[in-house]
Amino acid sequence: MGIERPKVDLIDLENQGKVVDTITKDTPDNIAMQGRFKSGTLLNYDLRSAAPFPGEPGLRWTINGEKGEILVTNPSAMFDITHDGVKIQLHEAGKDNAETIDLPSDNLSDLKHPSQNVGRLYEAYAKGDTKSYCDWKLALRRHELIEEMFQRGDGSKPFGEKAAYLSKESSSSGESTGSIQDSNAEVDADAQGTIIADREVKPREITREAGSGGAQTTVQSLEAEGFGVSSGPNDLSKNAGNRDLAS
Repeated sequence: MGIERPKVDLIDLENQGKVVDTITKDTPDNIAMQGRFKSGTLLNYDLRSAAPFPGEPGLRWTINGEKGEILVTNPSAMFDITHDGVKIQLHEAGKDNAETIDLPSDNLSDLKHPSQNVGRLYEAYAKGDTKSYCDWKLALRRHELIEEMFQRGDGSKPFGEKAAYLSKESSSSGESTGSIQDSNAEVDADAQGTIIADREVKPREITREAGSGGAQTTVQSLEAEGFGVSSGPNDLSKNAGNRDLAS
């Protein structure tokens, strides 16, 4: 994590956007993470504080496997909040063209963003569908993960060590895998103990690029369910071509 643009202008929106002050920020505007899911799936994630390149989407998410590749793009980085314009494409190995996949609609699809997903969250909560939303336990784990990221970023904790809270959890449960499991999520430290994944999934490598307005992100995934596992010369790192994941 790092700060690329330390100076931020404060503007007066009621006065034609006039700059009224300039402050120094202390929060990262560039974040790069690498890690593994419990299944061994590799994850690459990059977020930068900048508008997307003209003509490029704010979010680019690829899921690569032996039998094909899925590409998800969205104008906004936060496509869980607004996904007006999201596009999902499937390219099966051996075929020349990709297929566009239409998102299914429901009784909330006609609402404005972000009302759609907020409504779905309320419905899941009312039905007791705990797998569809995060709880306080997962929120605490996210804060622990972010703290680990800050410690790796400022050099106070070296790479190559298992995340402290993963070690504590596995020790108390008698496990030695460094993973945490509950009904909402499953996490695991990667070989460098850097990043953790939310749920058990079956992709082998993930990359996501997102960015909208003031942010751009990147994420890549391999072996989504039904696509098999990719390794060796066919893995994502070698198939990325000129895809720039570091901003």
